[in-house]
Amino acid sequence: MRALLIRLFLIGIFILSSIRLLASPQQSELLIIQNDTIPLYQLLLPSDLSNQLWNDHQGEMGIIDLLSTGNWRGYRGIWELADDALYLVGFEYGFGGIGLERLFPGRVKDGKVLANWYNSNLIIPKGKVLRWDGIFSRTYIEEEHLSFQNGYVTSRKKVQNYVDLPNGISRLVENPYSPDNEIAGVIFNRIVSIKTDWNALDERCWAGVMGDYTFLIGANGRIKSVEDESHEHSAVTRLFKRRLRGLRFDIIKFNGEPYEERIQLSIDLNENNNELEFDCF
Repeated sequence: MRALLIRLFLIGIFILSSIRLLASPQQSELLIIQNDTIPLYQLLLPSDLSNQLWNDHQGEMGIIDLLSTGNWRGYRGIWELADDALYLVGFEYGFGGIGLERLFPGRVKDGKVLANWYNSNLIIPKGKVLRWDGIFSRTYIEEEHLSFQNGYVTSRKKVQNYVDLPNGISRLVENPYSPDNEIAGVIFNRIVSIKTDWNALDERCWAGVMGDYTFLIGANGRIKSVEDESHEHSAVTRLFKRRLRGLRFDIIKFNGEPYEERIQLSIDLNENNNELEFDCF
């Protein structure tokens, strides 16, 4: 009866708050390498096994554990990299642990299971976080990428995700989740570097100056596009893009792949001094 009541309660809660739950920062997996334990922001367990964990063990957990916004997948895997092989060591699940033998009968050796299902890359952080999505995914200044086949390492490579260009504008920020505040200031200052009587613009442009804008920094570090969120004031966006044409930022990659970054800011006109002001949204 208790399990049924919990299940019914969860269905109602998840319907009302599933978006909010998924948008919460999520707890990392853990990877043991010799004497070090590092956070791992990749999910290595196959979806069918992950679902089995949830279905088999939800009755063993308290309602608070199941509703944790910091762990919507319902478990935390503990992994080990040893002798060029990847092993699953165990789980943190609620306030207790789950025995591997229940999930992998007959496959547990020396207290761990070879992850022979894993045929992808594993990203090991080697530097500071450059950017993260506020939920789970992260890219670091330096990373080591390991490729696996049937749970065994087949190749290793060092990856640099930050390219410091000559005369490039720094994109190293204090808050890797919200770079807008620091980078938006550079963009805004370039826009207003040429003195303009914004009141002298025609009515169509005047309305467009005061609004929300998205500036896309392309994979090459240059401003790729400028969008007015209302999609009604193309004259102003063209003006902004012309003024930003010579701007060049350092290059960021996301786990070694080309990365385009959206910077959002709100622009308004201070009627007291006829000067533009900005804020981030």
